[in-house]
Amino acid sequence: MSSNRSTISRIPELSNSESHSTAPSVSKPQKSCKLSIILCIASTVAFLLLLAAVILFFSFSSASPSQALSGNSTTTTTTTTFAPPRHGQNETEQELVFVQIMFRHGARAPGHLKAEHEKHFPRGASQLTDRGFKNSFLMGRYLKKRYVDAGFLNARMNPKEMYWRSRQLDRCLSTAATVGAGMFETGKNKHVQVSIMSREKKDRLLASFGSRCREAHQRILEEKCSETDTNGSNDVYDDNYTYYTCLGRNHSLFNQIPLEDSDTFINLHRNDVPLPPLIEENIKTIHSEYLIVRNFQNGVGESADPRLVKIRFGPLADALLGNLEIAWDEHINGKQTVKFKAYSTQDWIVGGTLEAFGLLHHLQKVVGPEEEPGFNSMIVMELWKKKDKPFVKLLYKQEEVILEGHEMMDLTGIVPNCGKSECPLEKFTRCCDKYRIREKDRSRTFLNQSLTRRHVSMSEEKYDFIWNVFLNCWFVGFFVGIWLSPILNDKFGRKVGFVLGNVTAFLASVLQCLSIFSFCPELLIVSRFVTSICMAVTYQSCILFLQECSPTHLRGNFSFLSEISYSFMTMVGSFLGQDYILGGHVFWLCFFVVPFCLFFTLALFILPETPKFLLISRNAEEEAMKAVKFYHGKQIDGKRVLEDIRKESQCESEESSSTWRKTKELFTEGHLRMALILSVSALQNTIGLWALLLSSTFFLENANVESEVAQWSTTAMSLAYVSGTVTGGIIIEKVGRRTLLLSFTFLNNISLLAFVFFAKIRLLIDPMKYGCLASLIIYGYTYGTGVGPISWFISSELVPQKHRSIAQSVGYAINTLMVVVSTFTVLPLYSVIGSYAFVILYSIPSFISMLILFCYLPETKGREIHEIVNELRSK
Repeated sequence: MSSNRSTISRIPELSNSESHSTAPSVSKPQKSCKLSIILCIASTVAFLLLLAAVILFFSFSSASPSQALSGNSTTTTTTTTFAPPRHGQNETEQELVFVQIMFRHGARAPGHLKAEHEKHFPRGASQLTDRGFKNSFLMGRYLKKRYVDAGFLNARMNPKEMYWRSRQLDRCLSTAATVGAGMFETGKNKHVQVSIMSREKKDRLLASFGSRCREAHQRILEEKCSETDTNGSNDVYDDNYTYYTCLGRNHSLFNQIPLEDSDTFINLHRNDVPLPPLIEENIKTIHSEYLIVRNFQNGVGESADPRLVKIRFGPLADALLGNLEIAWDEHINGKQTVKFKAYSTQDWIVGGTLEAFGLLHHLQKVVGPEEEPGFNSMIVMELWKKKDKPFVKLLYKQEEVILEGHEMMDLTGIVPNCGKSECPLEKFTRCCDKYRIREKDRSRTFLNQSLTRRHVSMSEEKYDFIWNVFLNCWFVGFFVGIWLSPILNDKFGRKVGFVLGNVTAFLASVLQCLSIFSFCPELLIVSRFVTSICMAVTYQSCILFLQECSPTHLRGNFSFLSEISYSFMTMVGSFLGQDYILGGHVFWLCFFVVPFCLFFTLALFILPETPKFLLISRNAEEEAMKAVKFYHGKQIDGKRVLEDIRKESQCESEESSSTWRKTKELFTEGHLRMALILSVSALQNTIGLWALLLSSTFFLENANVESEVAQWSTTAMSLAYVSGTVTGGIIIEKVGRRTLLLSFTFLNNISLLAFVFFAKIRLLIDPMKYGCLASLIIYGYTYGTGVGPISWFISSELVPQKHRSIAQSVGYAINTLMVVVSTFTVLPLYSVIGSYAFVILYSIPSFISMLILFCYLPETKGREIHEIVNELRSK
């Protein structure tokens, strides 16, 4: 879920408490002024880090960069016969901690039976045969010897230490039940049945993908094979022959027999059913040609396509790796209950999993190009502890029949990132970053652990509900905070609003750590909601503080510090969130910011209130003079500064007004209404950043950019963003707000249109796809240089002090609503019309806002607020 400042990502700058001079004097700040500025800038660091932790804990694109996947491993495939050590073994030796297996169902009848074949399959089409039951039971006996007889699993079958899940197909359910019986049935322990979990609908793990993934799958196949037309089709496999011809295959055999019947012929042959001579003589050809089409559809084998593998098998790979991480975490914390997980499924899912783990290509080289997971083939992942360190073994059973002394293939050394038969857990779980769908993996792990401790099972619906509540409570809280801000800032002062927001944020950060430590998702949601409220208050207080403390000739430079610190700390947060830093230790990632929050919150108490609030709102001239001396130094002409402030106060009525009345005046007073329109127009240009930044990998992969390159796009955009803010901070007082905002907004839009152009032209010239990446980088730079920073503080320079806070709130509230609409619209719209979605959602509204700004926005550089307000009055 992406959002802009007014929702999620703006929070870090809310704490930018740099204090600066208010005086219009051109004299340089003295030492005390510099010290004050340093203290103010320092106070922002804690909450920038806080937000980075909050966002990264459940980040949408927060996945670590993919590790290099090598297909040229020199490690040879070995076999293994070692038995798991029994409980009570010396801790310095290896101990089996957790096992998960995935197997294909046993031998089955064809899916479509002709009348002459029904006698061979009395149970009906697609059902397990006698051979399928027998070999599944033998596989269970093999697992019994390996894990039950060795003492790893309770011989009496304890359901709480196991989890069995099956695809919702009869043959998969029957296989799972038979394997379980083989593991636990004994002379004394008869008629036992393992508990098998399955779902008929919305099974996203062991079944077909959801509608959105199906549409993406169809688009990719249509892109690769333009003759394909899957519109209105319920199955991407409906038109096998079209794919076959698209691949340039034209074997004459399929002029005599239908390609669609290949699966039936293969199953009949495997079950030793007599076939016509033509079929019998060419069964290997039928098998190989059919496998080519199916591999193309799944994006595996010789037709490997990372996009298809991610769509089809990414969630399952993520679940398998997540199981290992959860098991180890529970083990070291003494909370482990589930020790064994089993998944019963189909050949294409087993094959896709092998592809995701970088193993299918190796098996096809070793076993043969026609290798596919046969009946009762099985993947085994074992998590071991050796000298208190976790490592993983990945084993594979290729054969259908298990004989005495059977040995599995040890493929651990072939797994990318491993290179040896004992792969450290940390390296193993990074093997498949290019395929893992990890937008919510840390949250899923946390929720899984939390509910497991309460003996509550996690369903997809339950997870989605909690996840959506967690994400969307931010919008509600931030919107509440927007309207709370003017009440605090106008009634109690900018400092009180700033301090109160920071104190609350500190408490929320502590609450967040407690929620993780105590495995309480409800507490985490509460802490996020509280944080969103206080961040809305703190951000607006920060802008008001910077604007009202800084000298006129440096007001733009100091206002830019907010954006510079925010963009930089976003990069710091991204760095801390990497798996090899703190990304794998969620509690410490969140706790990292707590001491900083406390220290810099306390630092805010030494800062005086802003001179403008003291003089205009409280009529406290003496205190205002002290504030000017504090921020500008003792040598500044304080009387001159206060005189300019009084001129600003003359731009508005001296009688006090309620928040409601000031809101009404924004729409009824001409100059205030114009200021609001200009503010909203400027903020319109900021809406696209976070959708593009956090979803850049998705957009680039849709433009056929390699996953390894696309996954670094967010980092590249962040670097460009930081560089842009530094550039803008240097030139803002030389170029001016109006010139900088309009010119870089124009360039920002051109870069967006360039993305659309390159996304379309790459269909004709594939290397042009890299223009999409260049466009996004330029977009980040131009946004940081002028678009983002100026848009967020320009409203404070267009209205007098009395209406400044409420003008901010109304502008930010409208912007928040637009962000919500854009955020929930961009991906669905992009799925329908592609990159043209950017034109509709971002470019066209932005060009309209540019026209308004060009016609009516005054230059505010080096000018007092009363001069700017009077100019707006004259318009």
